[in-house]
Amino acid sequence: TSIQQGLLKHWVNFGMDDQAINDSFNNTSVTDHATGDHSVTIANDFANAGYSINTCQHYVSGHGTCTMQSNDSTKTTTLVRIYAWRVDTGAAADTTEAMVQSAGDLA
Repeated sequence: TSIQQGLLKHWVNFGMDDQAINDSFNNTSVTDHATGDHSVTIANDFANAGYSINTCQHYVSGHGTCTMQSNDSTKTTTLVRIYAWRVDTGAAADTTEAMVQSAGDLA
C-alpha cells in the first residue's frame, strides 16, 4: 500500500445551518449557496479533479434523516460542492454537521 497516496489530503467538519467550521485540514472556507447546497474550498490544489470524495451528514433535529452527495460536474481541483436533503420528503435541508473527506494526488 502506498502511504503517500492512501492518506486523506483534505477534510472538513462544519455546520450547514451556520457555516461554522468545527475542525478541518487543508480547507480554507465554506460557502452557503442555498438550503442544502454548500461548497468547501481546498487550500492546496489536487493534481486533477479525479480525486475521491466521501461525505457524511448528521441528523437534522425535527426534520428526519438526511442524505448528502457531491456533484462531480462542479468539482474542481480546489472546490467540492455538496448537497443535502431530507430522506422522508426529498426537500433540501441544512444538516447541523456535515463532513467531507477528500483523497487523491496533490498538485
